[in-house]
Amino acid sequence: MLRHVITNLTIGVCTVLLLMFLGINAMYAEHPELPKLREMDVLWKSQQPDNYSFVVEEFCFCDNQFPYTVVESRGNIFVYPLPDMEEVYYQVFSMPEDPISIDDVFNMAFEGMRNKDNVTVEYDTRYGFPILIEIDPQSGTFDDDYSVVISDFKIL
Repeated sequence: MLRHVITNLTIGVCTVLLLMFLGINAMYAEHPELPKLREMDVLWKSQQPDNYSFVVEEFCFCDNQFPYTVVESRGNIFVYPLPDMEEVYYQVFSMPEDPISIDDVFNMAFEGMRNKDNVTVEYDTRYGFPILIEIDPQSGTFDDDYSVVISDFKIL
């Protein structure tokens, strides 16, 4: 009887230790897409032109969700309404005070992956920057999703 109790206790302790070990490893495991994100970040930085523009669209439960054009010129960022939406911007919305840059999109993806969020990233095949990022910090919660789409990239 005592041997049976000791055997069961040993099995229980080993099981708890194994589960703790697996849990700790899972906490420190890298997001599976992190190596690809690092690779694309290096590609972008190696080819980043001095002057370029792109359109940003944000999808979230937040204000100011209209697309806008970003122009990056030698480290300076300028933001403009899309030509066919100027009147809407000036009558209803203001331009974003802190427009999204391509570096910001990379940083969002890195942060989401470090936080173990559900992150999906698609990349521009030539320059490597994210053209789509979807972040869902808590699966099952409907109002915390955030997406950014980068389109119409042009070298100026």
